[in-house]
Amino acid sequence: IAITPSSAFAVGPGHAPNAVRLALAAPPIERLEEALRSLACMLHTSEQDFAFVE
Repeated sequence: IAITPSSAFAVGPGHAPNAVRLALAAPPIERLEEALRSLACMLHTSEQDFAFVE
C-alpha cells in the first residue's frame, strides 16, 4: 500500500479532491485480500491514530 497526496493525481494545475484511488495490477488473490483488509482498517481508524504521519 502506498499513500500519495491528491496533487499527484491532478491533471493540470488545479485541485484533485481527496479520495481513495486504487490501482490494481494482477496480485495474487491472497495479497489483494490482505491489502483491502488493511485499507478497510485504515478507513475505520480515527484521525488521531495517524498523527505521526506527515
